[in-house]
Amino acid sequence: MDAVEHWASAAAKTSKIYMLNTGHEMILDLALLRCPCGTPFQASRQSAICSMCCNATCCAACHRTYIQDKGHCIYHLNYIPEARPEIHGCRDIRWCVAERSPPGTYLSRVCGPRYLEAITGHDQRAMLLRRGYLHFGQPQAPTLDAMTPLAPELQRPLHAFRRNMCQCAPCRSRQPHAELHCHCAEKRGRDESGWTAAQFSQMAGLPEGHPLAVASREQEPELSAAQQRAAEKKGLAKADVPGATPERPRARGAPVSRVRVGGAGKSGAVVDDE
Repeated sequence: MDAVEHWASAAAKTSKIYMLNTGHEMILDLALLRCPCGTPFQASRQSAICSMCCNATCCAACHRTYIQDKGHCIYHLNYIPEARPEIHGCRDIRWCVAERSPPGTYLSRVCGPRYLEAITGHDQRAMLLRRGYLHFGQPQAPTLDAMTPLAPELQRPLHAFRRNMCQCAPCRSRQPHAELHCHCAEKRGRDESGWTAAQFSQMAGLPEGHPLAVASREQEPELSAAQQRAAEKKGLAKADVPGATPERPRARGAPVSRVRVGGAGKSGAVVDDE
């Protein structure tokens, strides 16, 4: 385990590896990401990221050759010796799923936030990562070089399953554990009972400058059928309603058709004369 945990004492607190391992949010640039063999991450349908060691590889064989056999991922040691040759990490964050998923899709289908939380970014070039407290390896240079920490003011609130870095005697005497599982007096003294509803909402929401929040604001607003009917009842012109097309004047009693228009994932009802 020394090869897995050496970062805690050797890495600076501002380094990528320290920030990643303590639960800070990182942006992974998939266009720059490479397998240790040199294959671009987006060039292989078998590319995936291992939730145990946080290394990206283009196939299971490369994970075995460049990561597992060199001691950078020790997840397979959890299995009996007879089964270990068949274990190639836990490559559950797959490019073939991420490439067809919209922004904000949760990709950690197997392991979850205790190991590695992955969410699709604002475009197909980016992925958002947050690591939990369970580490079975450390990311190597090809993966770590493609990561960039989000600015502190843009990050989501740190999650409860991040590694507890408290140096008190009770915490140091235990195995690596999450902030959620910390029993020291300092952490127990934190009282959140006085928080207001607005404070809880702010903790649960995205900061204004977060990449997913920016992407959400840039999306074209969609006018639902209910909103359109409400606007018509209020006598509002079509041009005054966001996302709707202007309505041409028509004679009283003229037939009306409603045509469904689809484009870029959006749809709206357009009123036109027959």
